[in-house]
Amino acid sequence: MREEKTYQRAVELLRSRRMQRSAKPPSSTLPIVRLPNGSPSFRGTPHLQGMKEWLEKLGHKEENLNRLNIIHVAGTKGKGSTCAYIDSFLRSHGIRTGFPAKRGLYMSPYLDKHNEMIRINSVPLSDERFTAAFFDVWDGLGLRQEDTGTPKQLQLLALMSFHVFLQEGVDVAVYETHHGGKYDVTNVIQHPVVTVITTIGLDHQMELGGTIENIAWHKSGIFKAGAYALSAPQVPDAAEVLKEVARGLHLQLKFVDTSLGLPGDFQHETQRINASLARDACNAFLVQQDQGGFLTEKDIEAGIQTFRLPGRFQLVKTEKRLTWCLDGAHNPMSATVSASWFSNIPKPKRARSVLLFGIDSDRHNPHETLKSLGEVLGNSITCVILTSNTGIFDRERLEGYAKVWGELSSRRVIIAERDDGVEQARCEEGSYILVTGSLFLVAYVLKKLKQPHV
Repeated sequence: MREEKTYQRAVELLRSRRMQRSAKPPSSTLPIVRLPNGSPSFRGTPHLQGMKEWLEKLGHKEENLNRLNIIHVAGTKGKGSTCAYIDSFLRSHGIRTGFPAKRGLYMSPYLDKHNEMIRINSVPLSDERFTAAFFDVWDGLGLRQEDTGTPKQLQLLALMSFHVFLQEGVDVAVYETHHGGKYDVTNVIQHPVVTVITTIGLDHQMELGGTIENIAWHKSGIFKAGAYALSAPQVPDAAEVLKEVARGLHLQLKFVDTSLGLPGDFQHETQRINASLARDACNAFLVQQDQGGFLTEKDIEAGIQTFRLPGRFQLVKTEKRLTWCLDGAHNPMSATVSASWFSNIPKPKRARSVLLFGIDSDRHNPHETLKSLGEVLGNSITCVILTSNTGIFDRERLEGYAKVWGELSSRRVIIAERDDGVEQARCEEGSYILVTGSLFLVAYVLKKLKQPHV
């Protein structure tokens, strides 16, 4: 029987290839070169494994990828924002000069549909284009639903992005890593034009190791000889590892000066850092491509004005004078920033403040994420509502997180299913509601509020 080639079928097959998550420690550890400031480790099978061979099977050799003129971005905090700012600045430059005429953008995760991860000129692929790309890859690799091996979901999406961007003939492609860098699925890229490291913190520790040095080593894996290397300001231990890796590749690593002025207001200082990093990445790219020098002030101003990334530092005002403050922070470092942002939003003296927290998978360390929120917010929060980031409700698990919050604050904790949690958050007029802990919960609330996802 011929394979049904519809969008729904493509998504069904894609979801059938999800990685199976487990709370148990991974079974294997890859040997990795020791660095002076730590001994990096990686547990499990690297997502990079197989990517080169699959691309070649699809007819895309390494030299083909070089035509994409790639800006490769890794880091812990601000990857998505930095990629979106790069795309926005290059769009402004393209409107003024004609270059780049066509831009590719690969980001993760998505809020509503997988299509959002692969964009041409800032627009997610249509269902029809997504379907065609999926089956080009699926059929090209001779895959079948009953197969349980690789490529998995993220590998398929990355393969689709390369396939689409090459077909479209983009002038530049901006790639965000999923996590890590050295063994990330996107690190099949061997000759990027510019490499960018955003702020580094502790994340994905089960796979990447438990120290900042470990994680910095993995992030620096996107550095390549001959490519321009940029980084946000880092804590000293992370900065030293980045410098060590850059020296080994004979690269001059530049740490971005965030004190240089940028026009416009930013929801939080981290967004100013991300925009500064994106500005310098675009300037490096334009110089490397011999495209007439730097972004102009008008390019930058227009890029900041048109920047859009739903679910990150987003304010939505609705009926009953409710103010929804949405930020998909899902690790301790991001949670501290999210809590600081929420605390600094002006509120009436007696306004009710609610934390609606979605529990992500255990590998994102939700205990520590919740602690980071509590350490900043404490008793300034009127009540905390704990729910899952999906439709699956696990009361016993959520009660464990309630105990975590109880150690930090005396405020009431409500455990609720997702729908009920949203309703309880919005029940009192004039409330300020911080929705965080999971981008999936943020996406769900945006849908309930009838807000666009792109």
